[in-house]
Amino acid sequence: MNNLIYVPYGVLMLAVVLIYAPRSVVGREMAKQEGGYNNNDPRAQQASLTGIGKRALNAHNNALEALPIFGLGVLAAMQRSTNIKAIAVLSLVFAFARVAYLLLYLRDQAQIRSICWGIGLLASLGLYGLAVVG
Repeated sequence: MNNLIYVPYGVLMLAVVLIYAPRSVVGREMAKQEGGYNNNDPRAQQASLTGIGKRALNAHNNALEALPIFGLGVLAAMQRSTNIKAIAVLSLVFAFARVAYLLLYLRDQAQIRSICWGIGLLASLGLYGLAVVG
């Protein structure tokens, strides 16, 4: 069996981890606010975050938005395409782009972050293309 078949599923798991990775920054920044972490109404408190806390929250939300597009692309490509190498490569491109996206978001480097976002989106759309052509 070709071991490349595990790559897209591994990246899918990484995409889930990338949703929650910035939450540690969000929680830390919430705890620094007056009154500490507000577990009674965390969303209201999160709305008042600034700086790295706000950027981490935005990165979290964007990762939530990216997961279904990528995940469905993986599943469609795995079901329809026989080109596992192309699926694995596109999945890895997505992974590298999204890890870089998160780090660049936290570091407040918007222009290159947006480029990484676009690369991740193109990789996801490429998976749909593989599903279409079979």
